[in-house]
Amino acid sequence: MPDDYSKAMSCFQRAAGLGLAEGENQIGYLYANGLGVPVDYGEAMVRFRKAAALGFVQAEMNIGTLYLLGRGVAMDRQQARYWISKAAAGGVPAAQRWLAENSD
Repeated sequence: MPDDYSKAMSCFQRAAGLGLAEGENQIGYLYANGLGVPVDYGEAMVRFRKAAALGFVQAEMNIGTLYLLGRGVAMDRQQARYWISKAAAGGVPAAQRWLAENSD
């Protein structure tokens, strides 16, 4: 793990250990993107779900994206729409754009 990612992971783990949703989300981001750790969409989903349960709306977008792309979970457009809609309602601009562009 490159030194910067190692330091970032350590900080995010401390934050997550304190119950901070952003720490959980950032750990998920590192796993989803293989930054300093092997790509692990399952672990990313676990972390995004923890962050979402703590009220971090960007994590809802991240969950929706994993469902949309079928990464770590079966591709499921209905679940993707559910989570992206939650993120949009929480004010995430990317989620709002996706909904506007993908109205069925």
